[in-house]
Amino acid sequence: MKDNGKRNKKIIEAVEEYGYRQCEIADYLSMYFTSVSSIMKEKREQRTFGRDNIFNKIMA
Repeated sequence: MKDNGKRNKKIIEAVEEYGYRQCEIADYLSMYFTSVSSIMKEKREQRTFGRDNIFNKIMA
């Protein structure tokens, strides 16, 4: 897959929707586990930021 954004979405989908382990995905895609882990971490941070943003709007 040439488009990293598209690849990352598919990785996130595989973990969250289909229950694949990050190490399984890394092996299948010939990636380092830490690369897959970083993709998942970035996604978690985006969600946390979104929640904080909503909370701040409610409290304002």
